[in-house]
Parts: sequence; structure tokens; C-alpha cells
Amino acid sequence: MYEKTVEHYSWWQKQPIDVKDWPLLIDDKSQLFIDDHIIAEKKNVEKQFHQPTKLENPVLLPEHPWEGTSCLAHGTVIKEASGRLRMYYTGFVAEMPVDLNRKHVQMNTMCIAFSDDGIHWEKPDLGMHPYGDRNDTNLFLPNQPDVTIYEQFSVIYDEKDSDPGRRWKMGVFHMGKDVLLPNPDNPKLIIMSPGPYEGTGYYAYFSEDGFHWNQYPEPIMSSGWTLELLKWPLPGVGENTSVMYDTARDKFVAFVRIFDCRPGMPATWRARAICESDDFIHWTTPRVLFLPLEDDEPGLQFYGSTGFNYESMYLGLLRCWRSGTTKQLYFQLVSSRDGQHWERAAYRQPFIGNEPLGTIGAGYQSDFSNPPIRMGDELWFYYGSSQFGKNVRPNIGGICLAKLRLDGFASIEGGYATGSIVTRPLDFYGKLLTINGLPRKAGKFGVTGSVEHGMFVNTGIVEGKAGNIVVEILDRHHNPIEGYGPEDCIPITEDSIAAPVRWKNHQDLSALEGETIRLKFHITNAGLYSFAIKGGSTQ
Repeated sequence: MYEKTVEHYSWWQKQPIDVKDWPLLIDDKSQLFIDDHIIAEKKNVEKQFHQPTKLENPVLLPEHPWEGTSCLAHGTVIKEASGRLRMYYTGFVAEMPVDLNRKHVQMNTMCIAFSDDGIHWEKPDLGMHPYGDRNDTNLFLPNQPDVTIYEQFSVIYDEKDSDPGRRWKMGVFHMGKDVLLPNPDNPKLIIMSPGPYEGTGYYAYFSEDGFHWNQYPEPIMSSGWTLELLKWPLPGVGENTSVMYDTARDKFVAFVRIFDCRPGMPATWRARAICESDDFIHWTTPRVLFLPLEDDEPGLQFYGSTGFNYESMYLGLLRCWRSGTTKQLYFQLVSSRDGQHWERAAYRQPFIGNEPLGTIGAGYQSDFSNPPIRMGDELWFYYGSSQFGKNVRPNIGGICLAKLRLDGFASIEGGYATGSIVTRPLDFYGKLLTINGLPRKAGKFGVTGSVEHGMFVNTGIVEGKAGNIVVEILDRHHNPIEGYGPEDCIPITEDSIAAPVRWKNHQDLSALEGETIRLKFHITNAGLYSFAIKGGSTQ
């Protein structure tokens, strides 16, 4: 147990309070470099953000009538205790021929699939809810007469709930009654009526097994949604809502759609807000989270967003809609240190971007509510995408997958001339320091040269030296600690997500228990993704 009585640095302690020398209290979770929260000094290094690598083909495509023309990631992927993956996803049937006189016509359907390896998926015959004359469906929620459209939903398994019948929780946006009209250009297809729609709102469902669900009778969040936004300002929330359970604060958090509330902005301009709840039923008033900025690309709107606990911080994906140009949606990375105040990371560059138009992966990207799934030493991001942008037909799409190195969102890069970073003062519980780093091999890299008369003249090849990462330990006042100098450290020279750091006379940090320290990383031809101080020892 850590017992020192000191003031520790927190995110909200800004100037005029001088906090740069206040220690951070860290546990055994990975410390990432997406922001500069933990960094006090940098020299001769650069921060590089990384994108996950996409699989060439979707892992899930529509094949049944109730899945329509596209499988959307308006749902959740959960890793079960057995390791099997359970995917709750949406089928988009709005472009399928329908009979409006038929009972319970809906534009979206709610489906389940399973996978043992995350690549090959099985759509089980649940035998629960028919679709037309088919009873062999994987539908887990039936069509309802008062719900024309099920919009984005989130599933949470809450093992702490004392009521077994409420441990599985789901939030679903209902678009309400009488939303659909015949398409005047093609009576076999449908369009949306202008509204308002009776029964529209965000609803809670509860389940004991994640298959059989009971609906809470009243909306847990209201909505004044209409196609033409007849009421302004819009009461309640819009339809694209994602919910997480915040394990650090023991709260349910909803990332909801609002419409830009600033004077002079279009009433239809999409933005993001945040609500919180202790019981999944009663929620706080939405608080603005993200608004498009003046220096964003023209026409950028925020169509959706997610959030999740990740190691020592919070991360999430922000769905950005290019409404003024191609109508494509892509993801930006967002981060937070307290789960309430969020920032757009990676210089607002795409985290998961778009493929060329006409290929699945190009257009309407949809987001699951869950964190990335850890598979071995990788993070797997499932997402939906279509061939073209929002409202561009045909809407043909499926579920895609992109993979990222564990903790691989950002790295501190050192070149051939050694660079370094120094952390803020740290108080810690553990003993074993590990780093996630990528030292590079020796070899011939790049070209040297000079500029003569405005032209680049090639003069040779650089012989790059092998990379390494060395860790030096300082006291809180930047003084070296004997036995933990750079000359004492055994260099890390191999790619590893958790390389133990050792010194010639110290296998771990046991000798520094109870001390406040700084870590100085010397980085040569290598990238440093994260570090952690774990509870164990190398001995």
C-alpha cells in the first residue's frame, strides 16, 4: 500500500498553480504518450501517431434478407470469458423492397454473430424472432409496431449488478411510429416522413443472458428528433448514442448526439455531448463535448463517438462526416485523463481513414461501442463501412477489421543521434519496470547529399547503427541515482511489448521503494510506445 502523504498532480491543475514538479501517482497500468501528461522534458525526439492496419476484406457481410444490403457496426463486440467473441450488429434493410401494409416494417434489424478467432463468424439460428416467412434468424430483438427504426445501440455486461436479470444492459434509440412513407420515385422502396414521431427516444433493455431482453417502459433519455428539426433548440438527444461503463469512476457514460448550439450555426449541424448515470436509468443533462472548429475542413460534422477505459487513460473514436464534399465518414482518435474532458488527438488526422470510393471501407463508417479487442499482442478494431458516403446509394457494406500493436497509438521516436525524454516525478507501487519499444536494426538507410545551384546532389548512403533504449533513473530534483545511470542500464535492443529493464547491479526498482523518481529514456534509432511499473520482479 502506498502511504506517503503528498499532493499528486491531476489533469485539472492548470496555471497559475505551478504543478510541473508535483509527483504523479501511477499504478501498474501502461503509461502512454498520446498526450504529454507524463512528460516533463523532451530533447531530440519526435512524437509519431500510428494507424491500425486494415484487413483487405470485410470479416462479415450481409447474406440473409433480414440483413439487407449492409451490416453496420451499430452495436457492440464482447469477448466472453471463454475467449469467444460475441458481436451485436445491425442489418440495414432500408433499401430492400417492402410492403408498408405489412405489420412491423423496420429499416434496421438487430443481429448476433459469434467467432472463435475473430476472423470467421457464425450467424446462429437463434429461433427467437422470424423475419417474413423465415424462422431461422439470428435476430435477438423483434420488430415492434411502435418502433420503425432501431438506431445505434450499446450492450454492456454489468457483473456488479445484484439482480441477475439486469446484468446485461442495452441502450437503444427508437425512432418511434409512422416514420416511413412510400418513395414517390419507387413505391416498392421507402423514405422517412418529416416527423415528429411518437415514441422517439433512447430506451433501456435488460437481460439475464444477453439474448432475451425486457424493455424499460419509458425512455431513459428523451428526444425531440424530427427530420426537419421543427423544434429548436432540440430537446433531448439525437439518434447516434454510444454507452460505456467507466470502470475507474463506476459510472455509465453516454456519448450522445446534439446539434450545434452556437449562434449562426445551422440547426442541423451535428456535434457531440456527454451524459452520466449511476443506475442506467437516470441521466445527467447533456454537456457539450465536441463542436466542429473554424479550422476544421469545411462541412465537417461529428456524426458519432465512443469512449472506453484504456490502461491509465481514456480513449475513443470520433466519427467525422465530410458533409460538404464526399459524404464519407472516418474516425479520429480522442483521449481523456478523467473521462469527462476530452481532446481530439493525433493532430486531428484520421485514425481509421477511407479506402477509394466504390470499395467497402470507403464510405459510411460506423462504430461499435466497445474498446478494441485484445488478441495476443494486438488490438483489434472492428468497424462498419460501405462503398460510398452517407445517403449515397447503393448502401452496400460490411464489418471490417483493423489491427494495431498493443499500446501502439503513439510513439516517442529517437533517431541516430540519441534523443531523450524525462518524466514528471513519479510515485509508484510496483517493482518491475517494463517498456513497450521498437529498437530498429542496423542497416543502410536514406541518402545524404547537398543542395547545389538549387538541385539536390546525392553524395551517399547513411550506415544506420542498431537501435536501443536505455533507462536512467533520477530523483525528483533531476539528480542521478547511483547504480541506475545510463552506463548501468542493460540496453533494450529487441522489439518487445513488455521488455524488463535491468541495471548491472539492480534487477528491478526494489531499492527505490517509497522514493519519488523520474525516468529518463535515452532513445537511439527506436520508438518508445509505453512503459509500466508492475508489481512483480525479474527474480
